[in-house]
Amino acid sequence: MFENYLKTTFRNLWRHKLNTFINVFSLSVGISAAMLIFLYVQSELRYDRHHPLAERIFRVPIEITSQGKIDKFGLNNIIASQELKAFYPDVVNYLRLMPQGRQTISYENSFFNEDNVALADSSLFTFFNYPVLQGNLKTALKEPNTMVISAEKAKKYFGKIENALGKALKINNKSYQITAVIQT
Repeated sequence: MFENYLKTTFRNLWRHKLNTFINVFSLSVGISAAMLIFLYVQSELRYDRHHPLAERIFRVPIEITSQGKIDKFGLNNIIASQELKAFYPDVVNYLRLMPQGRQTISYENSFFNEDNVALADSSLFTFFNYPVLQGNLKTALKEPNTMVISAEKAKKYFGKIENALGKALKINNKSYQITAVIQT
């Protein structure tokens, strides 16, 4: 009985090739679109949720209009951050994080090209909680020209994580002392 239904179905599908193609194509496009939308929503809902205070962290964008074109940036300056904290009592703290793009980092006679180099305020680790392997995150970025690196980068530059603390790396001929090593 079931075999007869299959034969009849395939005969009808073969007889109406254009309708079959349109239906199968439409169904596959619809399923693909639904899957992409689901993955996008899932990604947005999970973004930075591994931080303990994720529901209290907000990004404040800047919108610049030039010659009728609107550009949005996630970068803020110190004045805007201080003003937000002064005028809005709900703002507990602020953080400025500025990606620097690709940078050449040097240690002694070794040079490394790194893509994810960023400048950050000393309040970085009050917002984001990373396991610390060496150093103290509360004081890691308090002094100028200090840096925090990941365990992966410490192994890459110095061979061992234990060798990283207190060493200096140069970025654009400016020396930065390593004050902490974190696990990312």
